[in-house]
Amino acid sequence: METTPTELSRKYGLAASTISTIVKNQEATKKASESMRDIKKAKRLREPEYKELEKYLDMWFRDTKKLKKSINRPIIHFFLTPIN
Repeated sequence: METTPTELSRKYGLAASTISTIVKNQEATKKASESMRDIKKAKRLREPEYKELEKYLDMWFRDTKKLKKSINRPIIHFFLTPIN
């Protein structure tokens, strides 16, 4: 049974139209990734230095997105400023 864009959008917190666009362009994306296999200096994913902080930051970001609240530079700076 194939997963629908609506189900995927709920699972990953993305718009159904975004999922549909990804599915629609999957062949072009595959071709582009195959052509990049010969690149010698490919970037790699690294483990975050502060795993727990990354986890909570991701939770905050997703919760804020679900509430349809905007996240902008002043808000991020507010939460990054230490309380004295």
